[in-house]
Amino acid sequence: MAKLICPHCGKPGIAAWRKQFLGPARSIACDACGGRVSVPMSSLLAALPIVAGILLGSQFGNPAALWISVAIGVALTVLIHTKFVPLVKR
Repeated sequence: MAKLICPHCGKPGIAAWRKQFLGPARSIACDACGGRVSVPMSSLLAALPIVAGILLGSQFGNPAALWISVAIGVALTVLIHTKFVPLVKR
């Protein structure tokens, strides 16, 4: 799997799957330079599709509809976090 570019050294040093577990309060080390990277506070907005999925799914009164809407919300959150949330120096 391709690695993401480190904001410290400009080299590929962050595994894409590791970015999924980053939040503003957590940082990880770049494999290339050891610099600490994280995501900005605005990354919390990427979780809005999950909240919307819960709220929308609970309106149907059907457990299957709730699970489907939450699954769609999680998929959208992963996509947004991967494509649009930048890595920042810590």
